Amino acid sequence: GPEHPECALTANNLGTVLRELGRHPEAEQQLRSALAIFEAALEPGHPHIELCRANLAELRADSSPRSGPAGVLEARILQDGQIRVRVLP
Repeated sequence: GPEHPECALTANNLGTVLRELGRHPEAEQQLRSALAIFEAALEPGHPHIELCRANLAELRADSSPRSGPAGVLEARILQDGQIRVRVLP
């Protein structure tokens, strides 16, 4: 059904494509929908949740006006499979 994590993966992927196309409002809608499904269906810290959050962070970075150079998004996959994301100056 529409609340299955596989549907969330599709919404996440669609959101990233829409972001690349510059269709930010639609991308945000898809990414937020995917995140809500992931958070309801998966354990906290699951890699799909962290990946979706990273995609939302990239979208916000793309959408926000910048007064200086953009930060760099760093993502690391830890030994336990978790993904950690942070923005570097």
